[in-house]
Amino acid sequence: MDTSHVNRLNKIRVLQLIRQLGSASRADLAKRARLSAPTVTRIVDSLIHNEMLVMDVGVGSSGGGRPPNLVRFAADSRFIVGVDIGRTNTHAAIANLDASVVEQSTCPTDVDEGFEAVMERVAGLIRHVVASSRVELRDIMGVGVAVGGLISNRRSVIEASPDFGWSEVDAASELERRLGLPVRLDNVTRVTAIGEYHYGIGKRFRDFICVNVGYGVGAGIIVGGTPLYGSHGVAGEFGHTVVSKGDPRLCACGNRGCIEAIASGYAIARTARERIRAGERSSLREACGGDPERISAEMVAQASRNGDDLAASILREAFEVLGIGILNLVSLYDPEAIVLSGRVALAGDLLLSTIREIIDSRAINSHKRDIHVGLVAHGERAAVMGAIALILDELLQLNLGPGSRQAGVEQSA
Repeated sequence: MDTSHVNRLNKIRVLQLIRQLGSASRADLAKRARLSAPTVTRIVDSLIHNEMLVMDVGVGSSGGGRPPNLVRFAADSRFIVGVDIGRTNTHAAIANLDASVVEQSTCPTDVDEGFEAVMERVAGLIRHVVASSRVELRDIMGVGVAVGGLISNRRSVIEASPDFGWSEVDAASELERRLGLPVRLDNVTRVTAIGEYHYGIGKRFRDFICVNVGYGVGAGIIVGGTPLYGSHGVAGEFGHTVVSKGDPRLCACGNRGCIEAIASGYAIARTARERIRAGERSSLREACGGDPERISAEMVAQASRNGDDLAASILREAFEVLGIGILNLVSLYDPEAIVLSGRVALAGDLLLSTIREIIDSRAINSHKRDIHVGLVAHGERAAVMGAIALILDELLQLNLGPGSRQAGVEQSA
């Protein structure tokens, strides 16, 4: 094995130990990492002075002999920006290295103005959040971005995004050019699943699927604690699996009968508009002021909660289709849990109960009926927290920041 690679692995191991322990002496770290004391000293010195990810915190208690000097993870030494570019709104937050959010803000995405305008607006939002937090730009380690669409982890380019109408656009490079900061970008549902692994259901389960039900529909699959990318880096397009061959509703991807064409936020709103135009009775007619184009999925959900039969029937159909699709995911991947994100999923408990009922009644294996079904831990902030995790993962693997390859570390443990 290459010496520099072993050096980096040893440094990563020591950094992880420091984070796990809270504070530790160099001697304790050497014992736990099974490295020599001089090696650990060199690693820790590099983490303090080069990467600035660790700091001295003074002298600890001693059971006899010279009291040890303690070090801990320097969570407030650097900061990360997480961004969720949604079809309607864009959310941004700045957090320290413990993922504690110190400032956040939201602005309209205004997709219809075009890709360049959206990038400038996102960059402006990031500048606003950083300025409001009073964090120095030099202390920002990077920007994580969650966005809907086919995004290959090999190219980091949005190959296609039906929801945004984008094709072959390099959003990461555009934001890097505007901000002068490293940017990592990935599909919103996969990003949400990564965040959920770090800050939510991942504390209990290592195999789960995050299903995002918002303007579109997608799935982020975590297997053994690792996100599933697939052979081309674009796994998880759950919303574009066809569940109804004869359904006439057209999906944004160009096919008919997709889950997204029936059960996404835009599909729910579209179905409601069509049925109101057709003259069906519903409180939605008054709610939209007589203009069906104003009907949104949120309005349909609220009308259903208020006892509107038409709204309830639209949601019931959408959620049954989602439930059947999720049952197929359960059969294919055998996850320990299903977690739901997105504005439609978070609007109420009807979707949760529908999925639970379908799994309980149709799962062929009894153990699949024990699967956990719930909502993401951070609600509407789930994608932002995942975007923060994208950069934090890079940082903790020493792929970001100066000096990441400078510390000399011995090859044998």
